[in-house]
Amino acid sequence: MSKKLNEDQIKQTMLENTEYDSQDKEEIWNKIESEIKQSDRKNKKQTLKKRYAVLITVAAAIFLLFGTEAGTGYALIDKVKQLFVPEKKVPLSIEGTEEETDVTLKESADYVIYVDEEHYRYEEKAGYDLIVPKVDLPERYPEVSMEIRQITDKKPDEVLKDVQAELKKSFPELKNPEKVTTPIQGWMLKGIAGVEWNSPVTKTFIVSNGQAGSFVIKQTYFLEASEGHAVRFDNMLKEFKLIPKE
Repeated sequence: MSKKLNEDQIKQTMLENTEYDSQDKEEIWNKIESEIKQSDRKNKKQTLKKRYAVLITVAAAIFLLFGTEAGTGYALIDKVKQLFVPEKKVPLSIEGTEEETDVTLKESADYVIYVDEEHYRYEEKAGYDLIVPKVDLPERYPEVSMEIRQITDKKPDEVLKDVQAELKKSFPELKNPEKVTTPIQGWMLKGIAGVEWNSPVTKTFIVSNGQAGSFVIKQTYFLEASEGHAVRFDNMLKEFKLIPKE
């Protein structure tokens, strides 16, 4: 996970959960940030686990600075830890049942996402990443996957036109683009090719990469899986976060 992403989250957590005045908070944060940068210079190729350890150390530093006044120190360190856990539980409402799902952090050069490894596996391909069922489905079932692909030189509005034209070849009744805020903020295109249990379905999201490009996240499943795989894909997509560039 990116140092900058984590620093921003720690800082926001600190600002929201302490009673120091704004000037003191900024001064304390500057000292903490300096420590993170020194660690980064010494360990330029930090693994995710090493970065996690550095950030927990920073959380402990925050605890020491704030002490135990009104429980602030303990509450803050718990909140900071939750930002960076390699594994966690997330709530899921599926087929009328409420449950908690174990998810595992996956890190690429440009984003992070938590994957439900009980049901899916995360594969790094040439030019894109893919989330597919952990156990391959029998041949009679259509494809089930979530593809994450980055287009670095086109903004979402440009990419939308290209993706829309391509999808219409397989989904003539493709719905008009829709602006959405969940499970992710961006454009959504949805198409269904038929009314049978195994009719192919696509739900494709086009989102900004935070710069001059876009991510295209394409969910592929079949009509009967709309309350199963589709819900699990959306739940994982809620955990998709960009890694800010320096």
